Amino acid sequence: MSLPLFYFPTTIVCVDDNALMLKTLDTLIHSNIKQHQVKKFDNSGGALDFLKNNASGISNIQFLRSFVEHEYCDLTNHSPVDLEISKFSELAENSNKVNEISLLIVDYEMPGLNGIELCQQLKDISAKKILLTAHGDYQKALNAFNNKLVDRFVVKGQNDTQDNLVAYIKSLTHEYFDDITAKLQAHLKVSGNLAVFDEIFIKFFNDLVLREQIKEYYLIDKNGSFLLINSLGQHSYLLVHTDSSLDYFVEIYNEEPDAEKYVKQVEGRGLIPCFGPDIYPEKINMQEWGKYFCKPQILKGAHAAYYWNIVKA
Repeated sequence: MSLPLFYFPTTIVCVDDNALMLKTLDTLIHSNIKQHQVKKFDNSGGALDFLKNNASGISNIQFLRSFVEHEYCDLTNHSPVDLEISKFSELAENSNKVNEISLLIVDYEMPGLNGIELCQQLKDISAKKILLTAHGDYQKALNAFNNKLVDRFVVKGQNDTQDNLVAYIKSLTHEYFDDITAKLQAHLKVSGNLAVFDEIFIKFFNDLVLREQIKEYYLIDKNGSFLLINSLGQHSYLLVHTDSSLDYFVEIYNEEPDAEKYVKQVEGRGLIPCFGPDIYPEKINMQEWGKYFCKPQILKGAHAAYYWNIVKA
C-alpha cells in the first residue's frame, strides 16, 4: 500500500455514440468529482486518433538525475541516482497538467470499433479504462476485465450503476497517479519505512484530503510533507516531522545560543520547525524564528510517530 507522490485534476475521456449518455456522463463527473476536465467523443475512431496523439506529459518530465556529486559516481559498477522531490511541486504551476488523460470511459456497443476493440487498440496507454455494457454483454465485459483490457466495467441500467461509476472514477484516477509514480516510489523505499508507505499515515492523509476538500497535492519532502491545494485554489502545507528529522534539527542548531529556546522545545517535542520548503532557517535571523515554529499534532504510525501541522503557504 502506498500514497501517490502527487495528484491533480486531469482529463477524463468519454466515448459513446449516444448523445444523451455522453451528457449524463459529463453531468455525473462534474457533479461528483469536479475539477476534472471532460473530453467527449461520439465515435470510437475520433477517440482513437485523439488518444494516440496525446501521450502522457508527465512521462516527459525528468524527476531523476544522475547524482554526479556522489563519491561512487565515477565507478563503473555504480550509478547513483537522485530523486528531485522539489520538482513535484513545480507541477502545481503547470497550466497544461489538466490535459493529462487519466481515464477512459467507453461504451461497449458502438458502430465501427466497439468498446473492447477500442481498449485493445489502446492497451499500451497509461490511462485507466472503464467499460459500460448492457447486461447481455456481461460475459464479454468480464473477459475483457480478466484479460486486463479494462480496469473496471459497469452494467448499465442497474440501481447502483451511477454509484458504482462514481466510485470507480474516483478510485481509478488515484490509481493512475499511483501507477505513474510507482518507479519514483521505488527510489524512496530505499530510505526505509517512510510515511507514504505507512498504512496509518495513508488513511490519515486520505481523510484529511476529503475533509479539507483538497483537489491536488504534491510531496515536498521524505518525511511525508505535502503542498495542498483545496477546491478554492488556496495553498497550504502539511508539514510532517519524524523523531529522526527533529533530532537532526537539534543536532544542527544545538550550539547556536540564539536558537537555544527553540532547540529545547524541539528536543522535548513541544514545537516543530515549520519553515516550509522554500525557507532556509540559516538565512533567517534567529531572533525572528518564533513565527516559524508551531505546536505539533502527533500521529502514531505503523513504523514511526509523525509530528505534523498545517500552515498557510
